[in-house]
Amino acid sequence: MLVCSISLLVACAKPHEGSRGEVSAAHLWAMSDVRSKRITDDIYLRGSVVLNDKFGESPYAVVVADDSGCVEIELDSRDVERLLPLGSEVEVRCAGLWLGRQGRNVVLGAESRAEYVVERVAESDIYNYIKVTSHSASCRPKPMTIGDITEARLREYVVLSDVWFMVDDGATTWCNEGAKGRYETTLRYLTDGEAVLPVVVAGTADYAHEPLPIGPQRCCGIVEWRDGVVMLRIAHRQTTAIK
Repeated sequence: MLVCSISLLVACAKPHEGSRGEVSAAHLWAMSDVRSKRITDDIYLRGSVVLNDKFGESPYAVVVADDSGCVEIELDSRDVERLLPLGSEVEVRCAGLWLGRQGRNVVLGAESRAEYVVERVAESDIYNYIKVTSHSASCRPKPMTIGDITEARLREYVVLSDVWFMVDDGATTWCNEGAKGRYETTLRYLTDGEAVLPVVVAGTADYAHEPLPIGPQRCCGIVEWRDGVVMLRIAHRQTTAIK
């Protein structure tokens, strides 16, 4: 299944050296054929900011989505929301950035000098690579059911309706409290009554200590692969009660 998924992505994107102009997020994913490499092609990605540090969910990073998927960019800034607001439209100039692969995930950033596949882009360089072109995002989450969420949907920006959080394991808050009163990145579970989907919630999220929503919800997030499991990463606290 893994080989088939990657092969399909490569076949669809058809990346090649010497590319120029606008490319998709899927194209960048297909380009990531080694642990880390510098992008030399004069290419750019246009998309919407669907995740950053506004709610503490993704410190030092921004996730840009287009219709083909999402790409995360590592940034050395404590206030990404100020520079690249949630919901804005951006253009990412890729030449000079490094493309890294972390297992099944792909990230953009600066050249790595340690164990990481990429480093954070210096705050002073962010606007050299990423430009805000509009404050009205064009990318909308794709409506799906829990049953639709498979490996083929990795890094897609999606919305699930009529789902609710499972509390059978005693879960009451978004995240579990760990040592010294700090909240830990925690797995919670969504269900539609038939299927179950793990949901990862960052311990750094502003709402980590708040009660889990009760009853049917509409949830937005990004499909990710962690520890060998397909799961949903909640994006900009998008859970809305359905009445």
